[in-house]
Amino acid sequence: MLFNNALLTSAVLVGGLGFSVASYAAPITLNPSDFSVANGTTVSDNFGDTADINFTWSVNGNMFMWNDSYSGEDAFYCGSNASAICVFNLEPLGGASLTLISFELGNYLNRNRLVPWSIFDLDDLVNPVSTGTAEIPTPSNSPFNVTANVTSTTGFQFRFGPDGWNNGLTSLTYTINDQQTGSGSVPAPGTLELLGLGLLGFAAKLRRRVSVA
Repeated sequence: MLFNNALLTSAVLVGGLGFSVASYAAPITLNPSDFSVANGTTVSDNFGDTADINFTWSVNGNMFMWNDSYSGEDAFYCGSNASAICVFNLEPLGGASLTLISFELGNYLNRNRLVPWSIFDLDDLVNPVSTGTAEIPTPSNSPFNVTANVTSTTGFQFRFGPDGWNNGLTSLTYTINDQQTGSGSVPAPGTLELLGLGLLGFAAKLRRRVSVA
């Protein structure tokens, strides 16, 4: 009985720790205000990159930063005129999965309050997983928030426009499953294996002790 209990305890501990590896990190918000530069500055390519996420963009022209004037918020905008379509890519790294939680779009001085948007899986850039039109309030003193809540292991491409010139991205929030690339507080798979072997060894020792008795 003692041996069986020890084995059960080992299995529960190892199984429980194995489950914890799949824990989710706290939400991360990409905020243009974190890229503190002069108005009209081109956004550097490494902005938004982490150990778990590659954040890139491809647009008709460069991606720019502007302070305060997009629905009262800092924003990323793109191109050189009202025909511009802004494109952002969020690619998870190291086997993690990505959940795009939400984003906000702001408008420059009420010039064009309606902006179409779409979300694509990076594995399929033809068929969107979600689409809509942001209708930014007037007076344009607060961004339009869109809740997405879509998950992918390959990542997402987020587009908005036309008129990515007079409309801008004021925030984007996501979370990742840091199964393989996450924080040090989550045990690595090798550590779990060693712990499991140790517990099983302890159980075997108890079995020998019971047999001798």
